[in-house]
Amino acid sequence: DLILKTEEAYPVEAIGRDEYRCFVLPTNLTKDRFVSAIELLPGEREVVHHVSVYVDVSGKARMLQDLAPNVGYPSFGGIGVPLYEALGGWAPGNTPFILPEGIGRRLPAGSDIVLQIHYHKIGRAVNDQSRLGIYFAKEPVEKRLYEEVINSRLVIIPPNVKNHKFTGTLTIDQDEHALGILPHMHLLGTEMKVTATYPTSEKKVLVWVKPWDFNWQETYVYQEPIALPRGTRITLEAYYDNSSDNPNN
Repeated sequence: DLILKTEEAYPVEAIGRDEYRCFVLPTNLTKDRFVSAIELLPGEREVVHHVSVYVDVSGKARMLQDLAPNVGYPSFGGIGVPLYEALGGWAPGNTPFILPEGIGRRLPAGSDIVLQIHYHKIGRAVNDQSRLGIYFAKEPVEKRLYEEVINSRLVIIPPNVKNHKFTGTLTIDQDEHALGILPHMHLLGTEMKVTATYPTSEKKVLVWVKPWDFNWQETYVYQEPIALPRGTRITLEAYYDNSSDNPNN
């Protein structure tokens, strides 16, 4: 329903450190809409590591871009301004997730989309102009979709260790339903398991990816939404192979 891209391509240098670059895309919407799905088409797939999509209603991201000497502006971690909403993202292998009728993410009138693209240098210079497609909800939206994030912020993997474990936890503070889950690790990752422990002490595995493949990162959508009552504890276990046995090392 709406296709957005930057006015000009961004020049990614041949060598150097990875870059996190934010690109502000005005929606020019005259009324509030609800998003049922997004689709990312990387311009130069060899250099686009992943893309995160955010909504800015403050206009501050546009100010940061106007101050930058080149298209977009640098920002590691977040996008440098308070977040209004996240619309999802893309990683290699990920396909669009179309929300069920009655569920959506709000995209306010006059808001800007901010694409945060992680670039990885490949030894030759390229010009990337990635595109974002937005699908609007066709039926009235009764429930909003939000993202919960569970991670280990500081990942330091010892050398020559074949099965190094990291953990992360999250406690649900209100009654929710999970529609899907997206595991994410890098090339040394081998396995990820996410488990819900309910207030009754009952446990349920939400996803268990083994073996992990960086080139096939999918959002796993449940056949039926999974109830997560308030007080449910979500636990993540991730394993990494930093030994010479790992062909991706």
